[in-house]
Formats: sequence, structure tokens, C-alpha cells
Amino acid sequence: MQESAKAIPEPNFFQCPNIIIDEYLKELSGSELKCFLFIFRKVGALNHPTAIRLIDFCESTGLSNRAVIDATNSLFRKGFVNKDTGFMGVRVFSFDFHKLKGDSK
Repeated sequence: MQESAKAIPEPNFFQCPNIIIDEYLKELSGSELKCFLFIFRKVGALNHPTAIRLIDFCESTGLSNRAVIDATNSLFRKGFVNKDTGFMGVRVFSFDFHKLKGDSK
């Protein structure tokens, strides 16, 4: 039997906080969710601030430049991500884990 070109080798996964699915999924648009998951995959559970280029978002999510910009700005306004500007204007993302854990702090 021939393996699919998109077969996922084992183990190949990352953990996502349950609260994202249980509580916030209904609050996020499709583009926000795509961008959130992409950021979370890049930043990781250690929450190391990570620079992510716009072109990387677009290639990985299938979204346009405008959709990525709007989605990441919305995620920032809603408190799901922290963002800063790094070298040459590249956005640097991290998370507010108090929000992701459901803390009121």
C-alpha cells in the first residue's frame, strides 16, 4: 500500500491549551484561529518571544497579507497574543498565558 504524500510521521505534534478549544474557539474567526495556531506552534510552550515574518504566515496559513495583518491585530486587541516590532520591522510574538489559562489577572 502506498503512503500518502501528506502522511504525518510519529511523533509530530504540539500541545495547545484546552481553553482555546473549550472557551475561545467560538470567539475566534477562521483567520484568527489559523494565525493563533501558527504563532503558538512557533512560540512554543516555553513562550519564547519569536519573530515571525508576514510571508511565513501567508505561506503556512494560506491567508493574504491583509488577512494576516487583520487577524494578528485582532488577536492582540483581544489579548490572545503580545506583539512587538523586532529587527527590520518583523513582528515578534509571545503569549499572555494568564489569558490562555483563564486567569483573571
